[in-house]
Amino acid sequence: MQQLMKNFSGTKKLDSEQMAGFSVDFLLAGYETTANTLSYTTYLLAMNPDVQEKLQAEIDQYFEEEPEISLYEAAQNLKYLDMVLKESLRLYTPVPKVMRQCSKTVTVGGVTIPEGAGVVIPIDVIHHLPQYWPDPYKFDPERFTVEAEANRHQLAHMPFGWGPRSCLGMRFALLETKIALMEILRKYSFARGPETPALLDLERGFTTVPKGGVYVKIIPRK
Repeated sequence: MQQLMKNFSGTKKLDSEQMAGFSVDFLLAGYETTANTLSYTTYLLAMNPDVQEKLQAEIDQYFEEEPEISLYEAAQNLKYLDMVLKESLRLYTPVPKVMRQCSKTVTVGGVTIPEGAGVVIPIDVIHHLPQYWPDPYKFDPERFTVEAEANRHQLAHMPFGWGPRSCLGMRFALLETKIALMEILRKYSFARGPETPALLDLERGFTTVPKGGVYVKIIPRK
């Protein structure tokens, strides 16, 4: 915010409405979505210990072979971690829909959308279409092998939107989520506890929020 205020100093200044808009943007897009993604991923790992063990094995092996590697480099190279996170973002999409304005009149699938019309892209619905995702409510990181992705429509998975107006913070959000998971899973495991529900009760607004939070057990690794 200080940098924004500095950039808009002089003749052009931010008014209170713009300041409020930027603040909400930072809170929802820059904090809540990443926090929720971490919550959903820890829940999925707790409910799927076989996936968690495979992920921990990948992390352990990588840092044993590359003890001096930076967390940034590790985040780029851990393939199964990337697959797990992509599948988590598919099952529990942080922003369930995005809105756009049609820039010119176009006909899609026999439906004419006039210039200036509002268009809603239901990302969460797309992420659960069975023609792209067999058994769509199952947690299966193997959906994101190189081969599987090559054989699927590229727009079937877009948790950060798509194109020139996709989420500006996508790379940073993925990086901080991966680093957090790496650091935790090197020392701890997640497990289902007495308050961990079999299914999460979700509330969908601007973001997808778990009602009542997400509860799992955190167990130190031996």
